[in-house]
Amino acid sequence: MTEHEYWIGKNIDYRSVWQAYEDGVKYIGKFRSMRVHLLRIELTQFPADQALFNHEAVYKTIKGYFHDFKQHCLSDDEYISAGPLFLYSVDRGSGIWNFLGQPRQLLAFGATLADGKILGQELENVEKKLEILQKYFAGLVDPKDFKKFMRAKSPKDLILAVEKLVAQGIRRVDVSQEPFQGSMENTAKSLINLTKLLQYPNDPKLVVEGDVNLGDKIAGDKIHANRGGFAARRDIKITEPELTQLWLEFDGKIDLGALVDEMTKLRAKMRQCDVGTEQDIAIGHIAAAEVAAKSGDGPRIMKHLKGAGQWAFDFATKVGASLTADIMKNAMNL
Repeated sequence: MTEHEYWIGKNIDYRSVWQAYEDGVKYIGKFRSMRVHLLRIELTQFPADQALFNHEAVYKTIKGYFHDFKQHCLSDDEYISAGPLFLYSVDRGSGIWNFLGQPRQLLAFGATLADGKILGQELENVEKKLEILQKYFAGLVDPKDFKKFMRAKSPKDLILAVEKLVAQGIRRVDVSQEPFQGSMENTAKSLINLTKLLQYPNDPKLVVEGDVNLGDKIAGDKIHANRGGFAARRDIKITEPELTQLWLEFDGKIDLGALVDEMTKLRAKMRQCDVGTEQDIAIGHIAAAEVAAKSGDGPRIMKHLKGAGQWAFDFATKVGASLTADIMKNAMNL
C-alpha cells in the first residue's frame, strides 16, 4: 500500500478490492457456523475529536498477526479448519476494538498480546498463567499453543509491525467467557481482563476489584495491593503495584518532555545498530515507554523500561541517555 492509497485514497484498485470481498463471501457462512467469543483490545489513541488515522495499520497488523499466530501454533489440519479474526466494531473516543473469533485461538493470542510477548519470545510463569486461564476458561485453553508460540521464529517485518502496534499503547486485552450470540452488550458482561489477570500470577494477596467475573472480590473502583498497605485508584492507570509504587517516588521529579526527547534519540541510535530479534523487542519497549511518557502514564513507563532489559540499559548508559538509564535501573531492580 502506498502513502497515497493510505492517506488520500488515490490509485485504489477497486476491482481487486471488491473481487477479494466476493471471493471471500464463504467466510460469512463460516462465521455463522463457528462458536465465537469476543476479543477486546483497548488502545490509547485516537481521541474522539480526531480522525482515526491509524485504522488500516492497526487493523491489518492485528489481523495479520492473528493469522501468523495460528499458522505457527496450530497443526496443518487445525489451521485449515480454524476461522479468521472478524472485526466487529471500533468505538470512537474509547480506543476499543472489538473482534470475534474462536475461543482457543483468541485465548492464546490475547494472553500473549496482553503479556506483551511476540512469537518466539519466552513466556514467564507459563504454568501458573495456564492454571489461571484454565480457571476462568475451563476447557478452552490448549497448553500446546503456548509451547509452539515460544518455539516459533518471527519474521523481522512482523516484529516491527507488532512493535509499532504496542507503541500505540495497548492499555488492556479482554476475552469473553461466554460466546457471542448476537448481543455485544450481553457478551461484554462476561469479559475477563487478561492484562490484569496475567500480571499477578504469583501474588495471591492481590485483590482485584471492579472487573466482571473475577470471582467474589467485586466491590469498587479500586485495585488494592497488600504490599506495604499501598492502594491506588484506577485513574492512576494501574499496571503492577510495585511499578506504580516505584513511579510515585519519581513522580514530579522527572521532566517528561526531556524523557520523551531522550528516548526518541535513543531509539534512533539503537536502530542504527545491526540488531537481532531480542534487540528489536527491546527497542519496541523503548517505543512503548516513549508513548507512555507522552501521555503521562508513569507506571507504564516503568513497565516497558523494565521490559527493555539489560541490552537496552547498557546501550542507554553507553550513549549517555542518563535519564532513561536511571529509571530503567530502578525498574529492573524490582
